[in-house]
Amino acid sequence: MSDDVSLQLKEFSRGPNTIAKRLSGYLINGYRFHTTNRDARRKTQNSGVTLVSLTPSYASSKDENPRIEPVTYYGAINDITELNYYGHFKFVIFKCDWFESDADKCGLTCVYFNKKCYQNDPFVLPSKVHQCFYIEDPFETSKHYVLKTVPRDLFNMGDHSQVNNSDNDDDEFN
Repeated sequence: MSDDVSLQLKEFSRGPNTIAKRLSGYLINGYRFHTTNRDARRKTQNSGVTLVSLTPSYASSKDENPRIEPVTYYGAINDITELNYYGHFKFVIFKCDWFESDADKCGLTCVYFNKKCYQNDPFVLPSKVHQCFYIEDPFETSKHYVLKTVPRDLFNMGDHSQVNNSDNDDDEFN
């Protein structure tokens, strides 16, 4: 325990408290996230997530120069956990089921709830994901179409860089 190590780093190195808080919902970046269990009791859906990650890809097994490309992953939140580092700071993590996806003949993104993937890496930070909705295909129940959403507090106010001063003759605001 050297004196040149910050108190925050010392507390972080102790690890989280053995008691964690389980949440059914979490608000961040204008999104309201819920677990799939909570969504099952509601008419709304707030458990769908997308994650864009820079992922190395190889042209073949002999390729030694991978290309780093953005890959979008699709999932649903199973559990929301708050880790407490003895009152010094807290982290919230989402435990997700991740699904295989592809594009249909019209270019729409489809996910398959019966085809889970990345089961050894289910955790993600809430600040890294965006919310999406899944719409069930009426002919294939395991196939769902992805509908991306915008945060609730995001407003498009337009481009106000050009102000039209010709309408200032009206004195309605004076």
